[in-house]
Amino acid sequence: MTVTVMPKERDYHYNRPDIEKVISETGTGKDFIGHIGGDDFVFIISPELYPMICDAIIKRFDSQVIGYYDLDDQKRGYIISKNRQGQEMQFPIMTISIAVVNMSRA
Repeated sequence: MTVTVMPKERDYHYNRPDIEKVISETGTGKDFIGHIGGDDFVFIISPELYPMICDAIIKRFDSQVIGYYDLDDQKRGYIISKNRQGQEMQFPIMTISIAVVNMSRA
């Protein structure tokens, strides 16, 4: 089971310790967590646990994400930053995406 966690903006990052804590609380103890780079992570977990672990990561992320922003950004509901082309833009409060690949045999 491979899951990639990709927060949408690069000015703020969801930290590996947060993901490790969720997986250690809900996983089997034999789980693998890797940091691909930047804001991309991978974890390998037992296939039957992925719905519970993904749900726990999303809930933890949603409850904590606003705390990563300063008060001005929180009040605005977005950050002002430059895109990859160097243009200043508004980016909404970070969200999380999780992709699941089930490698178990049916």
